[in-house]
Amino acid sequence: MRSLSTEHAGGFVGCTLGLYASGNGEDAGGYSDFERMTYRELPTN
Repeated sequence: MRSLSTEHAGGFVGCTLGLYASGNGEDAGGYSDFERMTYRELPTN
């Protein structure tokens, strides 16, 4: 992610999207492994 930092890129680099897993404050004792992520824009009414 360093290449997306403002200091490294020299300015605003736009929007970024990332996946995040949480144990809701507890130690889940495992890991998250994401193979694929799909993004689609939801229609606005």
